[in-house]
This record gives sequence, C-alpha cells and structure tokens, in this order.
Amino acid sequence: MKLPTLNLLILANENMNYIGFQFHNIYRDEHLLKLRITVCNGSFAGTADIYTDVNRLKEAVTKLQGFPSHLSDVRELNFGGFEHNSAGGGVNMRFYCADRAGRSYVDSSIQSEWNPSGKAQSAMLTVAVEPASIDVFVGELIRLSEDQTQSARLQGVVRQS
Repeated sequence: MKLPTLNLLILANENMNYIGFQFHNIYRDEHLLKLRITVCNGSFAGTADIYTDVNRLKEAVTKLQGFPSHLSDVRELNFGGFEHNSAGGGVNMRFYCADRAGRSYVDSSIQSEWNPSGKAQSAMLTVAVEPASIDVFVGELIRLSEDQTQSARLQGVVRQS
C-alpha cells in the first residue's frame, strides 16, 4: 500500500514538531531536485514531495532577500505544481507584514501529488515568522541550491492573538 505524499497531521511525528517550513532534498541531478517540503504552524501541518528546477531555488533566494523592506512588502514563492498533470505536489508561500509593528507571516497552500483516483490532498495554513529567520532561510536555500547541504528551514514562531 502506497502512503500519500501529503499527510494532514497535528504534530503526529518528529518532523511535525518543528514550527515553520522544512525543505529536504530527496533526489538531485544536475537539473532537477525532488524536495520534501513540510510545513507546520503548531495546529496543522502538511508534507508534499515536489519536483523543481535547481535554478528555481536560486530565484526564490533572489525574491526573498531583504524581506521585509517596507510594511506593505509582499513576496510569493511557488514550488512544484498544483495541476492534475504535474508530477509531484505543489507548495505556495506568500510572505507579508500584517501590521505596523512589522509582524511577518507566511500564508501557505500545500498539495500532494494526485492519486490514481484523481484526488489530491491539500492544506492551507499560516505560519508566523521573524525577519531574521527569513535571512537564515535564504542562506540555507543558497547552500541547498549549491548542493552544500541537504535541507533548509524557515523557523516559525507561536504568537498569542
């Protein structure tokens, strides 16, 4: 029995205890990466295996560098695909500031690969982040794109309402 590539879990395994995003390299050749992307906000979580071009990580680095530069700054990253005919799953990350204090968040949609019956699992969640953790994540994405590490993490935080 093949397990789905996306699991909606509430802190059900050790990878889900991490609040934030984890990008882990599963496979790599000179042009292609297969990444397992996990996101958890402390209440909800999801995991998707996505395929992406190596240059896509470099583009993500360029887009995220210096975020946030002003209070209305919004940046969006897409990995993999959400369409029925795409290989693997998809992840969308929308970075933004929510208030005048500069509190930053990432709204994320994550979707599994489509199964043989034509269904995909998905989750939408928000993760609070600090600008300094985005800078660390950008550095880790650079090393991941250059094959100097196997993973990159964007540390999330728990904020009280």
